[in-house]
Amino acid sequence: MLSVVMQTSCQNDDKDSVSGKVNAGDVVPDFTVTSIDGQTVSSSSLSGQVYMLTFFDTGCQDCQKEFPVLQQIYDKYSSYLPMINVPRSQSPDEVKQYWTNKGLSIPVHMADDSRLYYKFADSGIPRTYIVDGKGVVQAVFTDNPIADFNTLDGILQDLLKEQMDADKDEVKVKFQFRANGLETDEEYVEGENTITSIEVFFYHSETKKLAYRKAFAVDDLSRISKHSYLVNREISIKPGKYNIFAVANYPITDDITNQKQLLDISDSIPHYTSEDEDETGIISKLPNQGPVMTNDPTSHIGIDIKFDPYKNVLISFDLIRTMAKFRIGVNPNNFRLKDPRIAEDTCYARIQITGYKLVNMSKCCYLFPHKDQVTEFHTKPDFVMPDNYGEFNDTEADLYTVDPFFYDKLPDEQSMKNLSNKFFLWFGSINTDNVNFAGFPYAGYYGYGYFMENTAFKSSQKNGYSPGVIFKATVSPTAVWKYNEKTNKVEPIKPENLPPTYYLYNCKFYYSIQAINVDNNLNLEDRDNYTDAELKSYKIKQVKNNNGVYETYYTYWIEHKKASDPMGAMRYGIVRNNYYQITVTGVSGLGESKITPQIMRDNYPNDYTDIIVQ
Repeated sequence: MLSVVMQTSCQNDDKDSVSGKVNAGDVVPDFTVTSIDGQTVSSSSLSGQVYMLTFFDTGCQDCQKEFPVLQQIYDKYSSYLPMINVPRSQSPDEVKQYWTNKGLSIPVHMADDSRLYYKFADSGIPRTYIVDGKGVVQAVFTDNPIADFNTLDGILQDLLKEQMDADKDEVKVKFQFRANGLETDEEYVEGENTITSIEVFFYHSETKKLAYRKAFAVDDLSRISKHSYLVNREISIKPGKYNIFAVANYPITDDITNQKQLLDISDSIPHYTSEDEDETGIISKLPNQGPVMTNDPTSHIGIDIKFDPYKNVLISFDLIRTMAKFRIGVNPNNFRLKDPRIAEDTCYARIQITGYKLVNMSKCCYLFPHKDQVTEFHTKPDFVMPDNYGEFNDTEADLYTVDPFFYDKLPDEQSMKNLSNKFFLWFGSINTDNVNFAGFPYAGYYGYGYFMENTAFKSSQKNGYSPGVIFKATVSPTAVWKYNEKTNKVEPIKPENLPPTYYLYNCKFYYSIQAINVDNNLNLEDRDNYTDAELKSYKIKQVKNNNGVYETYYTYWIEHKKASDPMGAMRYGIVRNNYYQITVTGVSGLGESKITPQIMRDNYPNDYTDIIVQ
């Protein structure tokens, strides 16, 4: 095939056995072309539609002037007007290269019969035909003069008016979703941003009645980045103002006919599976379908969807995980306990953290967060949009995101006991014997997990609603002192020869209460069944053997201070999409021998039992 490049003229005098010219008012000749992506288009397949047929050559100077006009027409009418653009004598690759260089997106079709060009005219490019739905040519444009946008636009508006007026009753809408779009953490766990299903709800802004509901499966989604997805399918909806909600990875099976029904869904959004419910309070494994995510419920309120002939409407969502994420670790994991009374660098024991668990963490949350003005425990209000949803105002010091169980709580210990089955673990009900701990990461590494944090304001932590972390650690004393009956003295022994329980007094470990008495002129009853609370009055701590390991326990309460503090806005709340880093940086004392079920009181020490976390 000879490719002719026209430098000055776009007339071509090549002829074939078939010749002739098609004018306005003629019936379009039969033709068949094939798009570059392999779709066959013919005059018969276009029957009933208005379409435009153009012959061109990329080397033709007049064609080069016409391409931007054709692009404008395509941008405006692509939803209504098939455009057939046939190169005179060029290959698909040559046209593709030119299109790329010029930023063109108009479709290109190749003639199945090389004589197609001569069915319409002997010569002259560019050449454009506008054909109506009956197959009659309504207008013909050549290179003298070439068609301008206004002329083509005027003809097409008349021909397409009826179709476009009918389509104004519906708007084509496409969607883009950004998973955890508000998350600032760049480190993520595999599956954290996975979306396998998503459902979108449109409610009329005035009536709050459901206007449209559409579910998309994984096959409808195209992942375009680590966080972002495009929906391959579009929906059609009538123009108007809508409140739009999106829910990912959680099936809404209810027959929801109004906005309030969707917003009222609560207590049924769990974030654990049976294998994950190991009483650690930690969601260590994300479900295969991805975590439950929703959009900010006030970010798409009163969206005015209008008909636009130039383009489809694109609605973008930032989806927020309904869980908080945390990162936990220690470096190094070898803490030296020192005697503060001695200036020298002494060490009377080494502490190594081996496990941890979270307490007072909720199992469920509202699908969309509920906001309330909380000054005390009170009757559940009627939540309204947008007053009880969305972003916080810094001046609204008493507005908090409340958890689903808040209104069932009373400021007493019994209330918490009644709700204990709604939490992964209630601190007031556990002891050392029945607690499974998550393994602590190796020094220098961090472990990841998720939780639904049931936060509490500091003034209410004493009621038992505060979240916390319990750390388990091994104790390795440098020396243990034992009473020698023969010498009537207290002498050091090897740490491996220890009894089931040994004791710490004045930064010195003792084999027994008797050894403490002899060495310190005390007169305590020599028995081995003291509780931690009993020994505390004597400033003594004990270490017990647990399956061959001497262990101690530290409790770290997650404190939320006054409303002026940035954390204050989470009073009684379920925190979602937050990112916490918990790093143990020091241990300044010995912990407890058991996890003592104790509600935080007003006088509870704020040093978190000697565990130092940043």
